[in-house]
Amino acid sequence: MAVNMSWLWVLVMYLNIKFSLSQINVTTTPATTPTTTTQAVPTEAPTPIPRNTDLAECTCDLTANGCDVNCCCDPECSDDDRLAFSSCVDDYNVVDTYACVRNDTIFIDNSQYLVKKDVPGLFCIQFDNFVERNYYTPPDIIDTVDKFDDYLTQYGNIYSFQQTDSSPTINNDYYRSGDPIYTVYETNALGTLGLPAALSTQLCTDGNPAAFLHNQQEECVREIEDLASECTRVSALNAWTYYEGFKIFTSLKALQVLQNETQNITMTTISPDVTAMPPLDDELSPFNMSYAMSIVPEGPHICIDDGGFNGMCKFGDEIPTPSYDAVGQKCIDAVVKVLYKFIYNGTTGITSARVTFTFRNITQQLLPLTQNFETQFSKENENDTFRRSGNPGYLPREPVMAGFLVDKTTDDGTVLQAIDLDSNRNNWVTMVTSSPNGECASELTNRVPVTFGMSMRSGCFISVYFSNMTEACSQIQQMALEALRGPNPPDYVAVFGNTPVESVGDWFQILGIYDSPPNPLASQAPGVCRNIITGLHIEFIYANVGSLANPQAKIIGASYQYRVQDEIRYQCVGAYCMPGNEAAPQRIEVTSSVSFIDASTKAVPEAGGKPKVSARLPDDFFYPFT
Repeated sequence: MAVNMSWLWVLVMYLNIKFSLSQINVTTTPATTPTTTTQAVPTEAPTPIPRNTDLAECTCDLTANGCDVNCCCDPECSDDDRLAFSSCVDDYNVVDTYACVRNDTIFIDNSQYLVKKDVPGLFCIQFDNFVERNYYTPPDIIDTVDKFDDYLTQYGNIYSFQQTDSSPTINNDYYRSGDPIYTVYETNALGTLGLPAALSTQLCTDGNPAAFLHNQQEECVREIEDLASECTRVSALNAWTYYEGFKIFTSLKALQVLQNETQNITMTTISPDVTAMPPLDDELSPFNMSYAMSIVPEGPHICIDDGGFNGMCKFGDEIPTPSYDAVGQKCIDAVVKVLYKFIYNGTTGITSARVTFTFRNITQQLLPLTQNFETQFSKENENDTFRRSGNPGYLPREPVMAGFLVDKTTDDGTVLQAIDLDSNRNNWVTMVTSSPNGECASELTNRVPVTFGMSMRSGCFISVYFSNMTEACSQIQQMALEALRGPNPPDYVAVFGNTPVESVGDWFQILGIYDSPPNPLASQAPGVCRNIITGLHIEFIYANVGSLANPQAKIIGASYQYRVQDEIRYQCVGAYCMPGNEAAPQRIEVTSSVSFIDASTKAVPEAGGKPKVSARLPDDFFYPFT
């Protein structure tokens, strides 16, 4: 028995040695050839995800070897740390979002949970013991391209961030509202008419296109660093930029032919910096097509003087270009506003294009420069058009209709009353505003229109002097009244936004507009005035009428309330107190404000009382018991 065990031990040792030698791969080569050993790269299976298991042991533990605030399950947090926590962000409750409810039981459900209401009969499942239904199926790692494509096809919407062709595809042969207005340059490059606007910042974005049939008003800031060098170099300051060197397409019919033959770019009215196309024959050039129309400058153009007041320009039909005045250090005839006026006729397209400019001499104090751009569209053969402020009720941000009660004589000599309404909607009810230097602007065009529903406050300054302030108290009050009420203020307001001027009964007089102001009193003390009007508050009371689902705003009253300051005293401030500076000006602020008061009262439904049961039993009903 012992001998047999010895042979068995020898046999086992022999097999172990043979197995170990078989694992070694040795290659014998000549001495001049290097020895190479090849070994397979080990592969490790991904960590398996157990099925039907909640993996979220502590999702708020995001800091390794550190305590996360308010993470109560974080093992790095001590008991003292948890006492300092205000809450535990890892607390959550699993809410059963299903309930067994019949369809005819719940009529309105405002619960945040999903309610299952399609229970067909008496029985329903109160507890779901199908575990797999409550857990995701663990996915496998995608290790081949074919499997990746299968997942994309089955689950995903494929998005691409690659640059696509920006050339527009024109399917219609006429403009539709909202379409960009296409342009063509002398180089035969195509673009769109630009309407610079402030998009992500207040700076002007020249790539913003003007939209067909959309009246737009944009305001943005043009950043200029060196006025002397950029006055003539920045094309945005030059009026020629907005109408010279390009034409607009009156219809899209031309683009259907040219979209595959002509270089197409997205541009503004500023000339594109692209390589010109090869010269084309005149009859083939897009710039010379019958559908290409030039934009014509149309006056009167507005010029703003150094004091900030508007006036008609005196240079005639010749549009100037900016020039720099080195002595005055200002850029002369720079554009601050561009107004495009288009006339259209349905599918025919644009039949007329005009542009009007506002110029100003720019100094370093006016930088950064604010520019305004506007487009206006009107239909051909539509004259005496009138835009309502509502139909019938006033709409928010629409001007309040106001005018004057006048007598009109008809052809047969009959005298009728009517309302004289200004054709400019912005001149109906206005508030005081200031010029660039803060002084009260006297022109009606510089005032702020009062729009329905918008409470506002505005103000300006009147300059007074110590030497003549006491003698000029009446003049100061007159200047304040003119600034607050404006020139020739209207006295009647329309109840609705579409009230005809002939329906005088639907217009009411503004209360207090012609109240006699208090007499200003000059004090014996120098530099003091008393009882001076320095403020005006306009109040409108309106009420919604009609259906609760479609209310219509109706103005039912308006009032002017003046604010009287008991005393205005010339203040001794700063350098004005130095001897010899008694003639230095001091500013008195006058303010105007407007507010809208809602006096709407909803209809109160009335329901009849509970019916009274009037029943009388016969006298012998309980016979023979009683």
